[in-house]
Amino acid sequence: MDRTAWAQPVSNEEAFRRAGGRRRYNAQRREAALVRRQRLLQALLAERRSLYDRGTARWWSACAGISVSTARRDLRWVEEQLIAAAPDICLCCGGTGRLPRQPARAKSW
Repeated sequence: MDRTAWAQPVSNEEAFRRAGGRRRYNAQRREAALVRRQRLLQALLAERRSLYDRGTARWWSACAGISVSTARRDLRWVEEQLIAAAPDICLCCGGTGRLPRQPARAKSW
């Protein structure tokens, strides 16, 4: 198809078909991203890696066969989901984020 043909007016039926195709394609991409991110969580747990370890994005890109920028987006998505699910849990150590209260020390002037 010629590049200029896309600029020509089309019938409603063709426009609806194009929109449906875009919706289906984008839904497939969203589903693939979700499956890939679930695999990321499983791999992080299996390898006992942290989201913040140096080289995690490069490691995930090599494991999944994706670009490093896509791996970074996946890691950022996982981090956002974990923060939203449990805002009081530390992503580095798994602690509750609340330090035990220390007894007040007497001032020594």
